[in-house]
Amino acid sequence: MATLEQRLALLDCLFAVAAADKVISTVEEREIRLINDELQLTHDQFIATRFKFREYLAVLKNLAPFNQG
Repeated sequence: MATLEQRLALLDCLFAVAAADKVISTVEEREIRLINDELQLTHDQFIATRFKFREYLAVLKNLAPFNQG
């Protein structure tokens, strides 16, 4: 029943809540992905929203030593 804009706003909110402690764990990200699928949002919509929170993604934080040259 929700509009596309409302569903995208909810997805954004889920990422924001997960990032509240400055890291989005892989478990949190997986749960958000499941909710994304239930909201019938596309992979591209998920990735676009996830990209806004990339600095908090645990999977990318673990790569930080490799990025420092």
